[in-house]
Amino acid sequence: MSRVIKRFDLTRTDKAIIAVAVVYVLSPFDLIPELIAGPLGLTDDLAALAVVGMTLLRARRRERATTGDAPHEFQTDEDARTAKS
Repeated sequence: MSRVIKRFDLTRTDKAIIAVAVVYVLSPFDLIPELIAGPLGLTDDLAALAVVGMTLLRARRRERATTGDAPHEFQTDEDARTAKS
């Protein structure tokens, strides 16, 4: 986990979101219990993991935008035209 924090430029909010999601996935309490709903009970855990993934992606995009290492999909049409010239 510390490697992830060092690799991505995470804000306090990002760290809090990730911590809450990890604690929720590891906790024995669920909004949709697996004992009652079967495999459908894993959806809330998968949603929490998806939130972690989205948070890391957002942090990575923010990092790329600030360092100027943005991939082509973040460039505007004007940037693309000037790069070709």
